[in-house]
Amino acid sequence: MSTICDDLRTSIIDAAFQGKLTKQSPEDGDANTLLKQLEMEKEQLIKDRVIKKQKELPPISDNEIPYAIPDDWKWIRFNDFFEVSGGSQPPKSKFIFEPKDGYVRLYQTRDYGKNPQPVYIPIKTASKTTKKGDILLARYGGSLGKVFFAEDGAYNVAMAKVIRLFQESSIDTKYLYYFFHTNLYRSVIFQNNRSAQAGFNKDDLNILLFPLPPLAEQKRIVEKVDELMARVADLEQSADTLALLKKAFPDDIKASLLQYAMQGKLTKQLPEDGNAEDLLTHRHDDCSKKHKSTAISENEKPFSIPSTWQWIRIGDFFETITGGTPSKTHSEYYGGDYAFFKPSDLDAGKYITDTSEYLTEAGRMVSRQLPANTILICCIGSIGKVAIMGIEGTTNQQINAILPNDSVDIEYLYYAIKSPVFFEKIWSLASSTTISIVNKSKMDSIIIPLPPLAEQKRIVERLNSLMQNINAVGELIASE
Repeated sequence: MSTICDDLRTSIIDAAFQGKLTKQSPEDGDANTLLKQLEMEKEQLIKDRVIKKQKELPPISDNEIPYAIPDDWKWIRFNDFFEVSGGSQPPKSKFIFEPKDGYVRLYQTRDYGKNPQPVYIPIKTASKTTKKGDILLARYGGSLGKVFFAEDGAYNVAMAKVIRLFQESSIDTKYLYYFFHTNLYRSVIFQNNRSAQAGFNKDDLNILLFPLPPLAEQKRIVEKVDELMARVADLEQSADTLALLKKAFPDDIKASLLQYAMQGKLTKQLPEDGNAEDLLTHRHDDCSKKHKSTAISENEKPFSIPSTWQWIRIGDFFETITGGTPSKTHSEYYGGDYAFFKPSDLDAGKYITDTSEYLTEAGRMVSRQLPANTILICCIGSIGKVAIMGIEGTTNQQINAILPNDSVDIEYLYYAIKSPVFFEKIWSLASSTTISIVNKSKMDSIIIPLPPLAEQKRIVERLNSLMQNINAVGELIASE
């Protein structure tokens, strides 16, 4: 993605310097007027002996013009109005590495990167200096082509300072800075006959042309490029975020969300929801038998939950059933229309409505029939795999079923079982055999947090939305 964004940045800047990002406005005037002003300012600086008179360069021929620019712009030869001055390199024996009176910071290309290594030299040895905001060009080596806004200090031979041969305010500084990111500039410094290690000097820029718009349009170009660069940066940051997510995506992200949900951190606790203790008192039992709750010690509770929630033990609050497989010696039990779920069928998603094997009416009658919305949990082999039956059916002996009751939202129970608090516990209870097994009594002993029913539904709504977004991002990542 970084390469794509870098290409996009270059395309934006090249378009800007062709006049394609801004409208040309009559009130801006004409670049010819600005050019005459630059020429006058240059002549005055020569008269004042601020700069020396330069060798005259040939006029720009039609063959040199790289592309068309707007009618009110003007091509000028870079070296007619700018100069580049290479830095100096004092001997290393003069270097110190802490600030000190009488010393100045010597900037090198590395100091404008992520890992600066400050060096200071005596002021009297600093023959080439910059003030904050000057423009520095990397001249050779691996940094060739890089551009920096300078700090107050000195600069070494690996860089050259851009000097204007006119009044500074006549060309927008940021416009000039962006110019050094164009392919127009880069094509010149990389095409000279010397190697990149040798770099470029002032004379190599005699052929470099500079597109000059009116000053007002320069400023609009800068505003537009700044805006677009910010958008590219946002895109790049999003891409970097996706790259980080990709390493832990999607299971770790989902597990973290489920953990937050089970701790009451995804929803607000509302007084009107009541207390989960009411659910314990008035819970509905589909099997018409009362469960005597087994006390839950503080040591069993893996984390704190809101005061309106309760910890419950699976077997104390739900009726659980272990599945069974009708005898294979009775062929009349198989091949009908009644769903017979096995662990592999639980991979289809949250709700499962299809299976690889079906029972006949005869097979159904010898099996334990389960209603729709029953939770299925694999307890042999792929322990902890979970799904909700979207239709009536039955299961084989590798699956324990939790029957629904009206005190718990079935999707909340599904998410609770998929959460780390349940998953880690069920694996810790697995028997150490060739095939991991968790029997019904062990599964019934596991505790989960129970919010009031209204909050359960809000948690489900929140998680459904988040999981949908995570899946969408996962698909985006997979498509890259």
